[in-house]
Formats: sequence, structure tokens, C-alpha cells
Amino acid sequence: MKAFFATLLFVITFGNAYANNNTFVESLREKLTLNTWLQADASEWTGFSLMMEFQNNGQARVVCNQSGEWPALGNYSWNLSEEADYAVLTLRDAQQVLRYALRPSAGGIDLVPFQSEFRSVVHLRLGVAVNPLLLARKQQALQGTWENAMSNESDFQDLRFNADGTFSRSYSNKNATAIFTEYGRWSLSQDGEYLIMLPQDSDQIEYAKVALINSDELVFEQLLHSKGHLLPKKEAKKLFFNKL
Repeated sequence: MKAFFATLLFVITFGNAYANNNTFVESLREKLTLNTWLQADASEWTGFSLMMEFQNNGQARVVCNQSGEWPALGNYSWNLSEEADYAVLTLRDAQQVLRYALRPSAGGIDLVPFQSEFRSVVHLRLGVAVNPLLLARKQQALQGTWENAMSNESDFQDLRFNADGTFSRSYSNKNATAIFTEYGRWSLSQDGEYLIMLPQDSDQIEYAKVALINSDELVFEQLLHSKGHLLPKKEAKKLFFNKL
């Protein structure tokens, strides 16, 4: 990832008829916050290789599960304003200057590099609409310790999700004579569809689609990871957990 200092700009153009309409800008602002945005050409059947989320408090998050132009987990401040013939979305952090022209597409928005030859086009589509109540329930339900119901097929033993956003998980060695524990931070996507984990001392995320969660059962679909061997048998598509 190349380091730049200043501001990350996305320029959104939806036609001159709307560019000077404050109502349209406000409508667009609301649309950005009410949905998750996923890279549409992702190859993973679980749903995304790049995710963008915009919060009402002016914070935005970019989650990327493949190496390349984006960090694994990037946090920005964001603002949407009217500028000449464009609605301009500004994302700021301390290390980047990136510009994209955002063009409407049949399934969402395309991010086209703007005044830069260093970036690739990103095709974003709408994810599941944000539901704050559902998200809060899922966050609450996840908290606690979960035992891997498939531990006889994997060296992965259990997961613990804490209310402060930290997690721990344990592994056994091949002979099951020793237990190793790993720590990190966890969160859910705004739509509650994906668990996102950033292991301690790592710059690569791991994520899974939450297929089912209730008071005593948890199912992840094809947990994708960038280190370790959570799924030694690659044909396995789901992980099943019971709450302790």
C-alpha cells in the first residue's frame, strides 16, 4: 500500500440535473449510510473482497480481504458536499490521498480512478440494508464462549467474543497435547451479515458470513482467513458452534 498524506476523495457524478440539488445530496448521504457497499466482482461466494461502510457519526470503514491497494481494515472520516457539477464524498485519514470518480451502474456504483494512474476500478453493489436493531441483537448474541462442534475434524477448538470488541480462540496441536490461544479484535458488518476479525499483531483480516445465530447455536459459512489453518479440510463449507 502506497503511503500518501492528506485526503481521500471520491467524486460522485450522477448528471448535471442533480448536481446542484441539495435534496439529492442529502438523499445520497442517507443512502450511503443505510446500506453496506460490496465489491461486485468479488470471486468469493460468501460475498465480498472489498466492503465500504458509512456511519451517521461521520466515520467510514473499508474492509478488504485480499492483498493489494487497500489496507485490510481502514478507518476514515467522511463528508458529502456539493461542488460545481459533482457531489463530492471526502474520506480522510492521516496517510492517503486517493481520488475516484463514482459513476452509477446497474447494480450500484463504479469507483473510477480520478487524476491517478495508480489505482484500479472498483465495482460496488448494494449489500443488505443496515438494521440497527438486528445488528445490536447479533452483537449481544455473539458475546460469550463458543465451542467448535466439528473439533474432531479441525485443530480449532473454541472462540470467545468479549463485549469490549476483543476475541480469543484456541487451537490444539496435531496430537491434541497442547492448547494455543490467539487474541485479536472483532466486529460485525453494519448489516450484521459478516463477522470481521483482526488477529493481534496482524495486518490481515479474517471474515465469515454469519449463517445462523441464536442463544446456543452459531453457524459460519466458509470462514476465509489469511493465516493459520482454521479449515484444514478445504471442502468444508460451514463451521458449527455450541455456546458454553
